[in-house]
Amino acid sequence: MRRRTFIAGLLVAATAGRAQAQRSAKVYRIARIYPAQPVAEAIKASKTQGSIAWFFFEELRRLGFVEGQNLVYERYSAEGQTDQYSELARDVVRSNPDLIFASGTFTVLALKAATTTIPIVAGSISDPVAVGIAASIARPGGNITGVISTGPEFMGKYVELLREAVPGLSTVGYLTSRKVWELPEGVAVQEAARRLQISLIGPPLDYPLDAAEYRRVIAAMAQAGAQALIVQGQPINYENQQLIIELAEKGRLPAIYPFLDSCKLGGLMAYADDGHETLRQQANQIAQILRGASPGDIPFYQPTSGHQSEDRESARHRVIGIARRPRRRGDRIVLSVPLLALFGHGAMSDLSPLSAAKRTSRSKGGRSGFDPCETFGRLDLLRKSAYDLIARIGSRDRQ
Repeated sequence: MRRRTFIAGLLVAATAGRAQAQRSAKVYRIARIYPAQPVAEAIKASKTQGSIAWFFFEELRRLGFVEGQNLVYERYSAEGQTDQYSELARDVVRSNPDLIFASGTFTVLALKAATTTIPIVAGSISDPVAVGIAASIARPGGNITGVISTGPEFMGKYVELLREAVPGLSTVGYLTSRKVWELPEGVAVQEAARRLQISLIGPPLDYPLDAAEYRRVIAAMAQAGAQALIVQGQPINYENQQLIIELAEKGRLPAIYPFLDSCKLGGLMAYADDGHETLRQQANQIAQILRGASPGDIPFYQPTSGHQSEDRESARHRVIGIARRPRRRGDRIVLSVPLLALFGHGAMSDLSPLSAAKRTSRSKGGRSGFDPCETFGRLDLLRKSAYDLIARIGSRDRQ
């Protein structure tokens, strides 16, 4: 009797071991859709150590999913051709991957129309409930979850930050496509401008969104009297940010961007999510789904609380970048702290995170700026000032 029990136990253990080995040996297929970034560029970015794309794959590796081992990562791109979104979505769905990872509201809406069964992790979505992607933030239902990158409350801050940076601001150009003007983030920017008695002007970008269209629109804004520029966070703007920065500079339009990279490329100012935290959350959602969780049960992740008031804890995944003189690339100093990234000279009146530090800056060769050692020695002051800036903007919203 004992011998039969022992043999039965061995058989159970062997069966369980084989099942575990089969699970660990499974190769998962993820289809990644880029609305604008070419596939070749996406592959190059993922192989560049230290890049944000590389960081995403490191997160997947940490969670047990390694490209080339138990993960196949198939990349697709619409290359900015929005009229191709629906066809591309159908092509990807026909390939029947285990999961689709996509960015952009209109890309995800095209996927939603193409499949109700393949799990989808979405990024760069402003309000998934308002546009019909999810039933609720906490319980999306259906087959889609993801990250809310720029909610309506978030977008409204762009107008406020520009007003602080540009004295006497009364007219602002809003660089976005015609469709986005009607989305929640577009409405939020318009409402914030009305509240602050600032005129928000176009014209909107029309398709095809090529270099000629960007030149036409930004030149028209400058001619119409725009004193500054808000760049909307749609993926096609990210792909064209170098061109936008050059055109804004040519048109003498101080601009605020939703991409922190823009400051490194010479843009004036950026207000953005912590991209690393966003990708960490998306990698975690992908891992949960590949392990069997339903996307409809995984809440959409929001980088901040949904409240206008933001204390230090709720603001810790937002980043401000400031570059007062983008042409002086040799002067640029990059500081990495939880909230703040500053590039060169800062200027936001008494609210500036640099305002307290610049009294101690030194002049070298006739150019005022920050001494790197001195600035790095005052990180605690810079960090506190940045948190205070966010909190003071939030407190004005409640008044």
